[in-house]
Amino acid sequence: MVVDNCPFLRNCEHSLLFQGAEACLYILKDPNNVTHNGMFLLKKRLVKSYRHAKLDKKLTQKRITQEGRTLLKCQKLGIKVPIVYLSDLNERVILMEYLDDYQSLRNVLESRSLDNSVLKILSANVANVVAKLHDNSVIHGDLTTSNVLVKELKVENGTPESENMIEKSVTRNFSIVPIDFGLSSSSDTSEDKAVDLYVLERAILTTHANMTSFFDSFLENYVTASKYGSATKAKLDEVRARGRKRDMMG
Repeated sequence: MVVDNCPFLRNCEHSLLFQGAEACLYILKDPNNVTHNGMFLLKKRLVKSYRHAKLDKKLTQKRITQEGRTLLKCQKLGIKVPIVYLSDLNERVILMEYLDDYQSLRNVLESRSLDNSVLKILSANVANVVAKLHDNSVIHGDLTTSNVLVKELKVENGTPESENMIEKSVTRNFSIVPIDFGLSSSSDTSEDKAVDLYVLERAILTTHANMTSFFDSFLENYVTASKYGSATKAKLDEVRARGRKRDMMG
């Protein structure tokens, strides 16, 4: 696996953040202080040697282009996503904002550090973002807990008149950032939206078996938040039934 010949890596101080089956993520030092934290995130898609070279190039370029377009659309919709600085189809890369103060929803759920009341707030925040994506025809395509970033926001309410008074009340909310839109698409169908939800449900059931109530809360909030929530939930029941049938047939 050769990635060091990439000019972005060759010319910038960097470190490997994550290596997956589809891409490598690198943290690049920002030499010109363009970013708020002095770092970029470089996503470099890997060459798939088992595929025909022309097909591999075509698929990779399609995913890079689609991811960039969807990220820009999300920004226009007011959905927080990493800022895209540039993409290079020949080098198979997207250079984007590095959100160093966020962690994946997967890590948050695995840590079991939040009580049930806060988990309900988190599930509602996630549901609101997914509903906004779907109401604007954005299908994620790989909506797992690894592809949702989370940062807790604590807002103090009220001003105690002295230090001896009861502490200020704190409102807890979460900033939600969906990521990895390489498989995203544009669709208004309940089927495609339901499949997105099914992927998330399966990710929670298989990776976070003790967090089934999180998805239940998410779905309840999604139905309320989305203009088409009830229709999507009804379609989700059909998708689930097909999934169970496939599991039974092996």
